[in-house]
Amino acid sequence: MKKYIVLISGVNAQVEAEGYVQRCSFHTTRLFEAEDPHHARHLARDTVDRELDGVIHNKSGDPLVISVDWMKEVESFEEYGDLPYKDEFVWFRE
Repeated sequence: MKKYIVLISGVNAQVEAEGYVQRCSFHTTRLFEAEDPHHARHLARDTVDRELDGVIHNKSGDPLVISVDWMKEVESFEEYGDLPYKDEFVWFRE
């Protein structure tokens, strides 16, 4: 399996913050082992979608949009294991 570092973003996320639901976007970084870049993109979207289950309050017809903004194949994850905010979501209002 190949190793990939992936920057993922989401827009149109309806999330509860400061006591009410508001539209936000996010960025997050993940590390994946995958057969190829296509598989890594698929894993990235599915993983983030599962992690946000119960956090996102979007209604039918107004979906969250998750995209892979950047991806790089790497030899090892060792140098990326201590990335700031790795596996966390950085949220901002739209």
